[in-house]
Amino acid sequence: MQGRKGTGAGGLFVALRSRLEAQIGKVKGKKEGIAIAYVLVGLLSTALLFLLPESILTYLIMPVAAFAIPYYMGNKRLKHILLAGLLFLVVISVIFDASFSSALYSNASVTQASPVSTPGSYFKSGSVKPSIGVSGTHFSFQAEFYHPSNATGTPQVVVVLFSTSTSTIDLNTSLNPVSNVTAGSGETLTEYTLNSTLPPNQVYIYHFGANVSGSWISTSASVVSTSSETQTFLSLMVYNIGLSAIVVFVFVGAFYYGVVLVFVLLRKNNKRRDAMLAGRAKPAGQIPGKASKSSGSTVKTVKKEKWECSSCGAEVDANSEKCSSCGEKFD
Repeated sequence: MQGRKGTGAGGLFVALRSRLEAQIGKVKGKKEGIAIAYVLVGLLSTALLFLLPESILTYLIMPVAAFAIPYYMGNKRLKHILLAGLLFLVVISVIFDASFSSALYSNASVTQASPVSTPGSYFKSGSVKPSIGVSGTHFSFQAEFYHPSNATGTPQVVVVLFSTSTSTIDLNTSLNPVSNVTAGSGETLTEYTLNSTLPPNQVYIYHFGANVSGSWISTSASVVSTSSETQTFLSLMVYNIGLSAIVVFVFVGAFYYGVVLVFVLLRKNNKRRDAMLAGRAKPAGQIPGKASKSSGSTVKTVKKEKWECSSCGAEVDANSEKCSSCGEKFD
């Protein structure tokens, strides 16, 4: 019974693969197939950026897929590959921006960000409640900070608000320590708080900082806003689009065009190889179908020589100046 199940599953897989190959074959090499390829690349890139935004594999897989999938489906002309790559980078910049802004927007609390230079001094948590309000809303900023129990005095903790609309720091204020708890191992946990109102229709990126013996320790960033949820998210996207474009064009773009460069070099190498094969010496002094006077032997008629296009793999005549399939010109 198990053997039959395995055979059935294998047969089903083969049937599905054959059907998929047949469907791909119908659109391969056509505009529809290339369009489908770029849709698949967009969906794959979106999934990677939202699910694995911090993985280096995300930024390696995206450019390879952006080149390989459309190429397989028929986008094989170098000019089209270069232009499509530029459009791909623009789209990925927007998707990356949306992913980054979404992560920042949904970050309900902040955590330790900068390296701990002083042993025993670090943030446990930090947050603001509510994170979105209106004019007149009292926002409560709260932070918990560990520091050595034998330290002189309580470390200063501040909250810094950076406006996305004016690109300025609108608030840099110390929080008030409200409680101290001995946490063991010579550490004390101090809770800080600050209540404040904010101007209307503003979106801020905030973080906490602690001054420990002249060295500042910072948290990660989050968002507090007096605008609507939609306006808050759009404001974050507009503010972050420049950074997103730089990251994508520098890292993803460099890798994409690196792949294209390798492709160009390999194609040139194939052209040289084809030229060398075509330039090999052929028997001279014999006409196809005619008998040789010296030997009386007959030379068989030779079929028209065919080459394989180094760009798309299509079969072309040896004397053709360009590929009838992809339009690639031959030297």
